[in-house]
Amino acid sequence: MNAKLEQTTSVWMQSGEIPVHAALTADVKADVCVVGAGIAGMTTAYLLLQEGRSVVVLDDGPVGGGQTQRTTAHLSNAIDDRYVEIEGWHGPEGARLAAESHTAAIDRIAAIVARQRSRGNIPSQYNGTIRWPMGGTITQEFGCTGFSWEPPLGNCAHFHQGIDIAAPMYTPIKAAAAGVVVFAGPNPYDPYPKAWIVIIAHSESLQTWYAHVDNAARPPAVHSGQAVNAGQVIAYIGMTGRTTGPHLHWAVMHNGSFVNPRLYL
Repeated sequence: MNAKLEQTTSVWMQSGEIPVHAALTADVKADVCVVGAGIAGMTTAYLLLQEGRSVVVLDDGPVGGGQTQRTTAHLSNAIDDRYVEIEGWHGPEGARLAAESHTAAIDRIAAIVARQRSRGNIPSQYNGTIRWPMGGTITQEFGCTGFSWEPPLGNCAHFHQGIDIAAPMYTPIKAAAAGVVVFAGPNPYDPYPKAWIVIIAHSESLQTWYAHVDNAARPPAVHSGQAVNAGQVIAYIGMTGRTTGPHLHWAVMHNGSFVNPRLYL
């Protein structure tokens, strides 16, 4: 986050050299033309290339610019803003679209995990024990909570689907167990303000999520598809997204549902 400009920058702007392309001076033929070189456009182009299609991406700005410079922590359909509030702002159709978009994001992660497993990169079962990703002060446990901004779930008016660990800015965050990174960077599904998240698959059914990580001074140290060891630094404490201070939102997803991380320690 650039505090003076109130802007975030994408992980590839900090960790890699962004190619600069000259304006087109001649016709280009391709199967598909994608307009927009943000994460949605580049992801679409990538998926099309995986299917053997030729693609041209057009943009009047840099790769990863625009909305891609902003991200989210909660890649979940149990979002921070209650659906009744979203319905008040955008109507029933807007609330429905919000729910569907978050569900689609989760389904996309599941598809990536399945694809990585088919290639032998992710085991079918996890037989180990996960560890704390970092030290710090726990400010919110998993389960029913008094924090009004958390969404409802079951019999709880407000439910927190992870554990919040407060620590100084840029404290290293470590992988809770060995696995494969299936997501690292911006999430295009949530509204502003957004945050950065890293997701690691430890088996076909078990994932750990690391949210609100920094994306500017110390962006995530891993990328999608990368194998990681237990205890390997994957990111750093930040303040991206909806947060009152530097902390890690740490969550465990088992068989498609968030569960109490303490049960797996």
